[in-house]
Amino acid sequence: MSDNEEIKEEGVIEDGSQRVMPENTSTLILAVARDCESIVEIQMEALFEDLKMMGSISFEVLIYENDSSDGTVEAFNNVFEKSPDNVDCRIVSEKLDLEAYDSVVSKDRIDKMALIRNNCLDNVEDMSDYAAIIWLDMDYHMEAQTIPKILAPVLLGDADVLSVYSLHGDVQRPEKELYDKWATRGQKSDTWWNCTPHELLYSLVMQPQATHLKLDSTFNGICAFNAKGFVDGAVFSSMSLSAEINGIDHDVEWISLCEQFSEMGLDKIFMDVMTPAYHFSSHENMVASYNQRMEVKKVQDEANMNRAEKAQKELNEKAQKAIKDGARSSESE
Repeated sequence: MSDNEEIKEEGVIEDGSQRVMPENTSTLILAVARDCESIVEIQMEALFEDLKMMGSISFEVLIYENDSSDGTVEAFNNVFEKSPDNVDCRIVSEKLDLEAYDSVVSKDRIDKMALIRNNCLDNVEDMSDYAAIIWLDMDYHMEAQTIPKILAPVLLGDADVLSVYSLHGDVQRPEKELYDKWATRGQKSDTWWNCTPHELLYSLVMQPQATHLKLDSTFNGICAFNAKGFVDGAVFSSMSLSAEINGIDHDVEWISLCEQFSEMGLDKIFMDVMTPAYHFSSHENMVASYNQRMEVKKVQDEANMNRAEKAQKELNEKAQKAIKDGARSSESE
């Protein structure tokens, strides 16, 4: 779906012609959370803004929380009260006594992530109720209209898996360098993304004018899936066929998931190279970035208001002058 396409209220995508959404567009949004009290409101309000634009689609948000030592659960329950009319929200909280994660690429971390993501899936009452599943991680900032861009192609059957393009939000890296290199694979023999510069990705996209890059696997922090894969039993694992091929003892949990989708025939796996999301290495940095954006917005809003007030004042002055000129003309006659 290109940037100028739009999800209409009645559930139609317009790109010069109209394509009608399927009868079932219900979408489940899943996330796991731990010790993220400080960013819950920021992240959920951004999500709600996107979901509110798609009023004809019903959403359920399910958060699976474990082992938080702060007010994460309370923060979610508070922000859920602000959810749009088309969104139902709930949180499941469990005490697993899991130690905090160590190295990002360690088997210990991946075993834990696969466990808690599968626990989240286990708390879905009936997966067959949904047409699409969106997984998102709490430490990624998404821009406005991200959800419509990755959800619509899945609902329309143009993609089975469609992710955003993740970038570093607070770490100085080469321009447009992909963040989620481990879960992004061009082919099964790969163990890592090759860091193709963003400007060269277009040469890899299959169709002219398209923004979707065909991949063997992806996640990138925010990703939409055809619900059928989960209905038919896809789960997370720290081992993959790719790992076996490459002689390693573990792999990031998204690889095995995408492999299972492909084995089911759900192999339209893409990354939208023009829909970015920004990963932050700490919650403090995410909050600081949010506050900075709000300050910039405040200045812009004030400047726009001043321009509007100035323009209105000029119009009033012109109107008053026209009235006075008209009065003088009448007196001279």
